[in-house]
Amino acid sequence: MNSSLLVPVTPDLRKELAASAAALATIDKPSGSRDATTPNDKEHFPQVLNQLETLTSTVLEAAGFALLTEQRWTTARFDMGPKTEAGYRVGVSASYLRSTAAEAPTMGELSGHRREHLDVAVSRLRDLYDALITAVMQQATSDLMTMWNRDRDHFLKIAETLANEATA
Repeated sequence: MNSSLLVPVTPDLRKELAASAAALATIDKPSGSRDATTPNDKEHFPQVLNQLETLTSTVLEAAGFALLTEQRWTTARFDMGPKTEAGYRVGVSASYLRSTAAEAPTMGELSGHRREHLDVAVSRLRDLYDALITAVMQQATSDLMTMWNRDRDHFLKIAETLANEATA
């Protein structure tokens, strides 16, 4: 029995992956510094939490769509089956959003100088983003191997297109 769940990278999911990459790039600053531009719980935790929630729900929407339709995807896709890192990270994110993150603002005033809640949320967002991107790369590699086994001439044409895109 095949336990894979191929999930398409829908336009909304593509948008949220790009937004997550941008959020991670802007928040990646050392946690030891305390200047005015250093990300902190009070100013940045809600935004990162919102991005994590949006990415998680968008992945679940795409997975739900994949479960309800049995079609062949002609877009980027990834395996989110029960034994995959992507599936695990979506579950971890959903659990975090339902429990720990939901309670964080009520645990006390969010600090403008510390980033303990922010660091956890950033870690969850990074782990989810990395798992999804890695899963897309793994599926693309699998697709290339399928093409190699099916039609080597067509595979070489695809490899040429890929090389042109990579070096453009």
